Amino acid sequence: STGNVVSAIPSNTTTYSVVGNSSNNCQSTSSITIYVNPLPSLTVNPNVSTICSDSTIIINAMGANTYVWAPAIGLNTNIGASVNANPASTSYYTVTGTDLNGCSNTASATINVNPKPVVTLTTTPNTNSICEGASLVIDALGALNYSWQPSNGLNQTSGQSVIASPISSTNYIVVGTDQNNCKNTAEFMLNVGINP
Repeated sequence: STGNVVSAIPSNTTTYSVVGNSSNNCQSTSSITIYVNPLPSLTVNPNVSTICSDSTIIINAMGANTYVWAPAIGLNTNIGASVNANPASTSYYTVTGTDLNGCSNTASATINVNPKPVVTLTTTPNTNSICEGASLVIDALGALNYSWQPSNGLNQTSGQSVIASPISSTNYIVVGTDQNNCKNTAEFMLNVGINP
């Protein structure tokens, strides 16, 4: 509060006055008003979310004029109010928003990433070829629920185990869904030979 130079860091608009004394002990005053602009009220939506690996989620920022995101890894862009996030693992993003007064504030978003299930197939008997009119049991492992396609030659299109008896060679695809609702696929080519 004394001296000819001070640093002012007011939390709101404030008027400061200074009294100066000369060598003759004469006084004079002067005033200055420091106007304080509020920081932008920055929000992100969603601020916490969970996705499966290889999935994408849109994160939106609001409350400012321009936006810069960090880190850029897993984002389609690091500028703008809206970004597409596709992180390989759980990630924490920070967005810095700047308003028209040049004031900046930050907000954050956490993206939790669940891995996809690893779906594998086994057969009984252990083969990928059958004769015409024969059947083969195909078992899926690694997930909680399963959906099979195409349906031709199968005794059912859901469940961990199916019986396949197609009339021609068929490539079966199973979609496995785990407890986190994450999905993955596996394929099995079943070759059908013609009886002599």
